[in-house]
Amino acid sequence: MAPFVDGTRLGRVLALVVLSTLALTASFVGLVGLADGAVRRTTTRLPIYVTATAAVFLGAVVVFEESRGGVRALVAAFAAGVGTLFVVGFGGEGIVYALAEPGEVFDLQLLGYLLSAALMGTGVGYWAWRNWASLRIGGLGDAL
Repeated sequence: MAPFVDGTRLGRVLALVVLSTLALTASFVGLVGLADGAVRRTTTRLPIYVTATAAVFLGAVVVFEESRGGVRALVAAFAAGVGTLFVVGFGGEGIVYALAEPGEVFDLQLLGYLLSAALMGTGVGYWAWRNWASLRIGGLGDAL
């Protein structure tokens, strides 16, 4: 019987989990910083976030047009753009907040909650990615 996970796949999955969790944690830190009013002058960084979102949206349209076509490609590209705006925008603000107020950001309790939420989000995202066909059969994919 073949092993469930070989070393190469385990390494890729582990890298994906670590990077996704760090990106989500930074995004959650950015949300906290914006909600507290601790992050200032966001308008100077906004063009960077919008440009990154637009680039990902355009790339996703090109990539998804070949495999999905039509409206499904546009919806998938829109979802990729929204996800990019969340991670790049709030993640960027999270990094700014962490550099400006390290004592507040690296509070063990706050960071523990945000890291836990990011791990859960990574788990749900990984599961949804791996089980997308089942979700489509169940009709959830058509609802999205």
